[in-house]
Amino acid sequence: MSKVKEKLVSLIFFTLLLTWSFLLAPIGWLLYLLHKLTGARIIRSWARFAGWVYGRSSLTLLRPFIRVISVNPGEAVGKTPCVITANHQSILDLYLLGFQDMKQVCPITKSWPFRLLVPLTPVMRTAGYVEAEGRDLDQITRECRERIEERAALVFYPEGHRSRTGELGMFHVGAFRLALDENLPIVPMVIKNSGARIRPGTFLIHPGVVEIEMLPAIMPSEYERFRKAPIPHRALLKHVRAMYEEKLSAYNAAHAR
Repeated sequence: MSKVKEKLVSLIFFTLLLTWSFLLAPIGWLLYLLHKLTGARIIRSWARFAGWVYGRSSLTLLRPFIRVISVNPGEAVGKTPCVITANHQSILDLYLLGFQDMKQVCPITKSWPFRLLVPLTPVMRTAGYVEAEGRDLDQITRECRERIEERAALVFYPEGHRSRTGELGMFHVGAFRLALDENLPIVPMVIKNSGARIRPGTFLIHPGVVEIEMLPAIMPSEYERFRKAPIPHRALLKHVRAMYEEKLSAYNAAHAR
């Protein structure tokens, strides 16, 4: 694709995405105001559902540019509260949560989505998305436990940031410590090829396929063997990371032919 065509395609993609975001923004503001006025927990649930619908509808609208294949999308359904882990390749990854079937998702995320995705900030705040960057660990943990009480699926990106190389990065321990402490199932979500569609540091779109695969849940009944390890949460981390390495290596090998 020529540079001119690449820029034109990217302009069309982001114009459509922004237009759709602004069209749906009043729903987020309405939910935000309702929650401020009433404090009702059910409104948080509505906001999480709205966020899931937004992610799914956005990439469905943009299917001419990004086609999403979803494998085993229902794995987290019926297992809440739970922890969903996801590798992180591009800004598309938040939207891809809409292509798994658990609708009560609550990401633990850095500050940039709240700052940059302005049309969506009210619905993210109402849904109880947890802003982890630059905040006290006790406060983050308290908010996570509130979402657990609401039977939400907490979504962690264990790498902490988008991969700049396409390789799987180092995992941080937070998701695994929380899963062990609270006895929550872990459902790994493997994102394949989103980094090739929008590379970190650019807003250029490279149309094509993105695949997500929900791996079989690791249930609390399986945790005893990890608790026997010298550092239980690190043993669980290594187990889950190996699952990602296996799936991503197989995918990359298959598509390198």
